[in-house]
Amino acid sequence: MYPVLSCLALSPIIIFYHLLICNIIRNRDISIKAMFTSFLLFFISVFVYLNFYLDIDISPYIFICVFSTSISICLIYMECFSMVCRGFSMRIITDIHKNNGLRVEEIISGYSDGRGIEWLLKKRIDGLVKFGFLIQNNNKLLVKSLTIVSIIKLSEIYKDLLKIGKGGV
Repeated sequence: MYPVLSCLALSPIIIFYHLLICNIIRNRDISIKAMFTSFLLFFISVFVYLNFYLDIDISPYIFICVFSTSISICLIYMECFSMVCRGFSMRIITDIHKNNGLRVEEIISGYSDGRGIEWLLKKRIDGLVKFGFLIQNNNKLLVKSLTIVSIIKLSEIYKDLLKIGKGGV
């Protein structure tokens, strides 16, 4: 029980590591790599703390418990980070707040520091092409990967089960 509680108690160190790396390097493009580096440092910190400070013999059972707890914590942090960095609705709310209110037209044209919603859509599509989820053929985007088609079908089943519409709740 102590190893899992120790893991939970040490979890805020992820934020510290992430902020430290981002502030040392000061490059916006590395924030995701910095997050994964902070996860690795967190894992190392937890196991060093358990092994050397608490002097706990890490059996396979303890390893699995601590590792699964660590993964869960990292996934929660990753989701929070994603919401803050890439959350479409969050960005809209932020823009409205920073400008003391906006008209819908101003939101569309001024989204993400003036780059606009068209920029967002292009950025997302470019990312999907870059990762091989989509291909471009005669100015038309296509899904050619069987893996992606399978994920789409599973996603549709999952959304059906949860009664979620095409674009979310």
